[in-house]
Amino acid sequence: MQYFKNTIKYFLNYIAYFGLKTNLPFLTFLKLALLTKKISNTKNNKKILVFHKSGGMDDLYSVYYKKEVYFDTLILARSNIKVIFHYFVKRSDDYNTFINFNSDKELINNRIKYKKFLKKIIKYYKFFFRISIIANFNLTNLTDWDLATASKENNIKFITLHKECTKSFGKRILDELMYKKYIKKYSGDKIVVYNHDEKNVLVKSEIIKKKNIFVVGCSRIDYSFEFGSNKKNNSKKLFTIIYYAIQDVVSLPYIRGKFYNLPNENLENYTWNNNASKFEKILFEYMCQNKNINLIIKTKTGNPDQIKRLKKFEQFKNVKIINEGTGSYLLKYADLCIAFNSTIIYEAMASIKPVLIPLVDIKKQYKKFTFDFSQTTNIFEFETKKKFFELMKKFLNKEIKFDQKISEMNLKKLEIEVGNSDGKSGKRLNNFIFNELK
Repeated sequence: MQYFKNTIKYFLNYIAYFGLKTNLPFLTFLKLALLTKKISNTKNNKKILVFHKSGGMDDLYSVYYKKEVYFDTLILARSNIKVIFHYFVKRSDDYNTFINFNSDKELINNRIKYKKFLKKIIKYYKFFFRISIIANFNLTNLTDWDLATASKENNIKFITLHKECTKSFGKRILDELMYKKYIKKYSGDKIVVYNHDEKNVLVKSEIIKKKNIFVVGCSRIDYSFEFGSNKKNNSKKLFTIIYYAIQDVVSLPYIRGKFYNLPNENLENYTWNNNASKFEKILFEYMCQNKNINLIIKTKTGNPDQIKRLKKFEQFKNVKIINEGTGSYLLKYADLCIAFNSTIIYEAMASIKPVLIPLVDIKKQYKKFTFDFSQTTNIFEFETKKKFFELMKKFLNKEIKFDQKISEMNLKKLEIEVGNSDGKSGKRLNNFIFNELK
């Protein structure tokens, strides 16, 4: 069976590549069409096509969860479009390509060829699949800038369901500069964001008109509210910690892997690696001394550095490491979460799960790049091994009273940061898409 699958895959790749070499987009489209999947069945002629990665799909799935929907969604992995992009552009999607994407003559000429090829593929999608909207999840993806133009030239709306919206104060300063200086003008029709802070950054950058930006909130947090409302008290099960592994540069001022100094700042190339390694050393020592708790470690998909760093935890029988997929569903098993600069903290907040935030090694001048949880409950920051061990002892001995329902402070924080304090963002996104299809 595996041999048959590999043969089919090889054949499809050959046909698609032959289409690129001979400028016959229909051959490339055949491969894409066979890989396009339908994730809904509403018996409706209104359809959207989404180019996706693993992140973002939970937001989309929430549109259908326990709701009446009047459109169908087709999905295709974004990696298939990247193959076409790299064939024409012939450069990696790195810092130099990004900052020169709208100015380098060779890049612009290659983009014109890329867009013409895409335009024909989108035309076939429109004819055979009857799609009315094409959507993606990130407005900085270079592969999608000309995809948006090609869609519009086929009279198909292009919408970005922008998922990179929870950020530190410092990262928002960088993003406004980056949008204005390097993106310059958004190629699609409309952008959907989680919160008003991101909307304001987009407005100030002037890459899109204010009327074309819509705030609906983070849809996947709808599930988190349900986890919180369905909590079951099982005193017999072992105390379970979910550690969402710290990412090295999350919310720091990086553009395509390169550190970018902010105006009027004297910052040096910096990562969160020291914070991660020092905390994980503390966590390892704690697990050596405590065999009566479960620890689930969730790494970020596509981060081999985390897998290598955390491999030492495999020696523990009460530790499970998960390296693939998203980690939101793990909240239902958590008694306590550990995370840093991650949207999962807001998901835990909606789930009424306490969260520990390691601040073991953060230089003062980089504090502006950490998430602010000063006006919240159920969130516990710590800077030392002693404090971590004290908190864990109090958690296990039930000396700390956790929220039994979401506090007003946390509801306010959820509304500000993820635009979802009512568990209805999926419905708002559902309504937005339906209205765009009219």
